[in-house]
Amino acid sequence: MVLTKNVILQRSLSFELSFELMNNNVYNALLYCYGDRIIQGVIAHLTQLVTK
Repeated sequence: MVLTKNVILQRSLSFELSFELMNNNVYNALLYCYGDRIIQGVIAHLTQLVTK
């Protein structure tokens, strides 16, 4: 009985880990796709503030 509990615990932990990794990958993909646009937007905003 203890063994099966450990196995279930390990499986749920690995599932949570893989879920977190998936979320990280989604976040990284979004950052990779839109990071340049965000940086360009920030730079444009800063240059507007400086030139005013």
